[in-house]
Amino acid sequence: MTRTLRQQVLTAAAWALRQRPVTITAASCPRSAGGLHDFYSEGDYWWPVQGAPDSPYIQRDGMTNPDNFTDHRKAMIRLSRIVGALASAYRLTGDEKYVTAALEHCRAWFVDTATRMNPSLQFAQAIKGRAKGRGIGIIDTIHFIEVVQGLLVMEEARSMDRPLLINIRRWFDRYLDWLTTSSNGRDEMNALNNHGTCWTMQVAAFAKFTGNKTWMDFCRDRYKNILLPAQMAPDGSFPLELKRTKPYGYSIFNLDAMTTLCGILSTQEDDLWHYQTPDGRSIRKGIEFLYPYIADKSKWPNAPDVMYWKEWPVAQPFLFFGAMVFGQKDWLDAWTKLDHAPLNEEVIRNLPVRHPLIWFSPVAPGHPAAAPLDGLSLKPHSSIDRQEFTRQYHLNQHYWDEAFDFLRTHDLPNLARGKYIVDTNNVFVSVTEDSTRDFDKTNWESHRKYIDIICVIKGEERIGICPVEKATVTRPYDEKKESANYSADGKYYDIPAGTFVIFFPADAHRPNITTGGNQPVKVVVVKVRAG
Repeated sequence: MTRTLRQQVLTAAAWALRQRPVTITAASCPRSAGGLHDFYSEGDYWWPVQGAPDSPYIQRDGMTNPDNFTDHRKAMIRLSRIVGALASAYRLTGDEKYVTAALEHCRAWFVDTATRMNPSLQFAQAIKGRAKGRGIGIIDTIHFIEVVQGLLVMEEARSMDRPLLINIRRWFDRYLDWLTTSSNGRDEMNALNNHGTCWTMQVAAFAKFTGNKTWMDFCRDRYKNILLPAQMAPDGSFPLELKRTKPYGYSIFNLDAMTTLCGILSTQEDDLWHYQTPDGRSIRKGIEFLYPYIADKSKWPNAPDVMYWKEWPVAQPFLFFGAMVFGQKDWLDAWTKLDHAPLNEEVIRNLPVRHPLIWFSPVAPGHPAAAPLDGLSLKPHSSIDRQEFTRQYHLNQHYWDEAFDFLRTHDLPNLARGKYIVDTNNVFVSVTEDSTRDFDKTNWESHRKYIDIICVIKGEERIGICPVEKATVTRPYDEKKESANYSADGKYYDIPAGTFVIFFPADAHRPNITTGGNQPVKVVVVKVRAG
């Protein structure tokens, strides 16, 4: 995925660096019942009565009215493109200039009193003569999802403006409150089709960004007990979307949104990717249903869409999400061959995820199909600092590739104890098979020159982790031993067989702690020179 997107990402980021902030205050519509800072859009499928332009509009499902006001929506999509491109480039390169540029746009949209948007969509998708705004219009802010995801990717950057980030989170706190308490928000929550999916996807994304566990749990429950059983048929199709005048496009859109929701909320403890209802409905079933018609649209058994039939599919998010999580090479191959930079406005409007790199780092959980972990049987632990991994990987990519190649090409369960030189002074491996130890017989340690990839091959051990800056030195750094020791209060994780964790120079760690009974554990430790 990284190889496919690298040049496109850097080109898009170069464009984004040249852009100045443009918010909704730059354009207004005389038909809006709101003020300068209120987002406004009009119902896409509503048209004037021929010969009676002042009459209330009438609906023509699936047919977009080209004369509707769309400037605010376009500005929002532009923001999503800019922040998504900059965050992707930051993930690729670690260059702080991308963070600084993204924050300039976010300040204008969410903090600056002269240009910021009010945190509501009270006047979205209005209909002339019928409604000043509708709950259905909440779908317009799906394009804020990659804004908050991009900010999460850049959150630990050295140039991150912490007070500004707090204020941006406050804006999304207020918008989350409006989404979940207003009449428009509650109407959209209860929508039975893609609108209900997109409401849940947005609430999940904004709750994750603001640290609102209550609403994240609510959305997990809603996915399991409302969205999946009510919207998906046993064969993986979405019957309500198939009834529309654009069944192909809407099926794709709803599946994109539902997979994105799984990506936002899945954890090792609550894995929505592998959840299925008692009768077997699951996100994988949805992808398996639609994939054949993405690979060969001519096999689509339903009527073609009344508009934009030729524009779909593009590089759909559900393909790369599914490929990354389930290791399906054919899904990844299909995604690779499709258009990654569509220009059609209708397609872009219905594409909530356009920047895959900000959703998956090279060590994201469930990432077996992505370089550099192709073919690696070990799973990355959720505690790994993805930002630092990305930075270090691009500083010393050759060393990391050598390290992962060793793990990929050796029979680790049967690898003999001892030390293996992979790249003199840059990458080497030690294999041990000893019993875990009682807590008080283990020590906090850190290293300066090398990064530890600790792979548990057999058994299980507990490992502690704490930032060096929060630990107290008990033995100063010894260059010959390439380590320092500490006392610290950290977090502890039980690392099962088949899992690896990575510790960087800024990570004090306490390995080899028993999880009970001092059982034998086989560990392969790969030392990679730090950048």
